[in-house]
Amino acid sequence: ITSPYGVRGRIGQLSSDERYAKKHMHHGIDIGCVIGTEVVAPQDGVILRTNWGPRSGMAMTLKDSDGLIHKFFHLSAYRARKRDTVKKGEVIALSGASGRNVTGPHLHYEVKDVKDGQYNKKGGYFDPLELFKNRSIPIKEWKNEELNRLLLEKFNLGVNKK
Repeated sequence: ITSPYGVRGRIGQLSSDERYAKKHMHHGIDIGCVIGTEVVAPQDGVILRTNWGPRSGMAMTLKDSDGLIHKFFHLSAYRARKRDTVKKGEVIALSGASGRNVTGPHLHYEVKDVKDGQYNKKGGYFDPLELFKNRSIPIKEWKNEELNRLLLEKFNLGVNKK
């Protein structure tokens, strides 16, 4: 995990330089990986949209069978299209470094809870690592390499190693 969920400075950390000290909410986690790493569906679901945004670059949004919204940013290619039904573990995109001010190749991954079936653009985001709390895994005690291995291999959190 190259950047965790939560409040941070403009470029990933707080700084005494005013240009970079503006705090903002990072609504997801960044997983460092090489360009072209396979991004997989974390759950069965439907692709709601594929789009380009100045900050997100090539992006994809998936709604899973539990009603959670999963967002994937900075992609290099799509392997699924809008309205496609996908299965857990199916390759849906390739990671990249697209978008403005991207600091290097990585997958930005967000999860949003959708209340009452409504897609509410304000609120509802939560740390994607919360998905794993019920599995009684001591994530906070693990080193980043171990955490990345867990997320990538055991739980299919967004990316497959090539």
